Amino acid sequence: MSHRLRPQRNPVRRSSGRRRRRRPSSTASAPQAPWWPPRARLQDLATASVNASGLSCRSDAARKAAATEGEVDVNEASAERSYRGRLAAITGAGCGMGRELARLLAAEGCHLALCDIQREPLEHSREAALAAARAAGHEIGVSTARCDVTREDDLVAFRDAALSELGRDSVDLLFNNAGIGGGGSLVADDRDEWERTFDVCWRGVYLGTRVFLPALMRSENGHLVNVSSVNGFWASLGPHTPHTAYSAAKFAVRGFSEALLTDLRLHAPHVRVSVVMPGHIGTEIAFNTGRVLGHSEPLEMDAAQVARARHRLELQDGAAAALSDDEVRQATHQRATEFRDQAPLDAEKAARIILDGVRAGRWRILVGDDAVALDRLVRAQPEAVYDPAFVEALQQQGHFEVAAGGDGVHGDEPQGDEG
Repeated sequence: MSHRLRPQRNPVRRSSGRRRRRRPSSTASAPQAPWWPPRARLQDLATASVNASGLSCRSDAARKAAATEGEVDVNEASAERSYRGRLAAITGAGCGMGRELARLLAAEGCHLALCDIQREPLEHSREAALAAARAAGHEIGVSTARCDVTREDDLVAFRDAALSELGRDSVDLLFNNAGIGGGGSLVADDRDEWERTFDVCWRGVYLGTRVFLPALMRSENGHLVNVSSVNGFWASLGPHTPHTAYSAAKFAVRGFSEALLTDLRLHAPHVRVSVVMPGHIGTEIAFNTGRVLGHSEPLEMDAAQVARARHRLELQDGAAAALSDDEVRQATHQRATEFRDQAPLDAEKAARIILDGVRAGRWRILVGDDAVALDRLVRAQPEAVYDPAFVEALQQQGHFEVAAGGDGVHGDEPQGDEG
């Protein structure tokens, strides 16, 4: 936060009862240029802010508020930065937003280093990226590696292999995108699952940054992009669904990223950082989380898994107690499917919003109208955000009407088997 300094008054002296102001010296040094945009620039930004879908349709008040949050109009960014010829590393690239980021970057001629814990989906992403590049007339290099982002050795091997295979000594963009759900309750859920979720969603971002930062610093214009979530500023899926591990991790990602704004400005000013906060995006996270945590597919759950799913359903609707085991399996499957298929924003559109925000140099990127609405309400009513009426107000505005299935969550993309 910057603070405006009160200008010092010019010295005065008394003479014959009269006060005279001393003229400023013509040799006085010019004030140091501020690192933050001057007031005139901020006023420009206030009228240039865009909403999360990239359309300039916010009210004047919303635009002014957005300017103070680091948002800039992607259409008026100074010298729009091309991704052509650059190298982007993406974690959790096997599906969803990770795959779409890779495909869209490839279509602009960006070289790629992709990792995921699942090899087969990763190969599909590689093929999709190469096809997008060919269709746009680009020839790019794509390096892939199976990688568990909670293991530093895996990330080091991923980085080193990519730089070697692509003949580079630097990375221009890093998208810390991998994440899973699970570990909703600190009280009722398995500790190993809780810690696995927290480690993938938080430690994966931290380690990814640690491992790739030297390569980002060797780039002339490095950019670190950390995917948090709306659950990075609202630790809830509603009053009947505990959501502790994922929310705690996403709060950590957001705080880490915001703290890096100052750290990088002081120690690596040519490296930028952005924190991405998606709302409900249509991905496979509800299904993939269970796969990573060793659960069966919803329709194939065993008795113990059905009991856990029934408990989660009962917290939201007591009538679930009367469901048969097969009905619980079907309900869990249906909710995960609806979370993917009935989302207000698909993964491709989410990826476009992210890339537009990064291109424009925005440090805070809200993805989806639901994310924008939730951010506004959380800021306006911080003491009320965990009351049942708060979620009802959101749903009355047409947001978050589809609940996540099972351990699924709103927000970012799972890391292949890790999500």
